[in-house]
Amino acid sequence: MMKTFALDFLRIVVFALAMLTGVHNASAGQSDTWSRTIKLRIAADMDSRQRPDWESEIRSSINRVSAIWVRAFGIRWEVVDVVPWDAPAESKFLSTGELFGHLKANIALS
Repeated sequence: MMKTFALDFLRIVVFALAMLTGVHNASAGQSDTWSRTIKLRIAADMDSRQRPDWESEIRSSINRVSAIWVRAFGIRWEVVDVVPWDAPAESKFLSTGELFGHLKANIALS
């Protein structure tokens, strides 16, 4: 069960990074401690969406990762939105590049 969750979470993170919507420098007038923000559009597949509280689980995970990155690198991760994604039926057999291609073709970046 834990191994399955870890693999599912890894897939979500990889998909989130694939849907990276932008990195920008914070303006000098802001009091925020980070200098950059990575904005994410999360594409969650059907398996992910079937879990209870799936969206809050994803957002909480990204927030935990963001806290680490802020302290270590001055980079904050921000979830812009979470969208459904219907992975191709053969997705378990596709390469990462093929999955990214499917994401690009089916999920708008903004």
